[in-house]
Amino acid sequence: MPAADAPPIKNEYPAVIYLRKTENTNLDDAERRCREYAHRFGWPVVESIHDNRANISPSYLRNIASQLGAQIILTDTRDMIAPDQDTRDDLMMAIERAECILHPVSTPGRP
Repeated sequence: MPAADAPPIKNEYPAVIYLRKTENTNLDDAERRCREYAHRFGWPVVESIHDNRANISPSYLRNIASQLGAQIILTDTRDMIAPDQDTRDDLMMAIERAECILHPVSTPGRP
């Protein structure tokens, strides 16, 4: 990942920011982190979505990306995608099969 103070890389990969309320989440801070991340990679943000649904489906996220011409869906944390690992993995794989990337920007380090 480029350094925070490095000039942005120029790419033409439109991104959508998808944020869903979870415990202890400030959506404004989450959106700022996603926008800063997109900026570092030169990804133009075409839309920011704050969702209040309890669950999301791969088709919902694919439709969002397709309608907006996005190739990347950014979210702040993995639990905004789904609370459990199996559901999250299934969602991410379904999105990738549709030739889109679903990417959480705040991920904990690996042990």
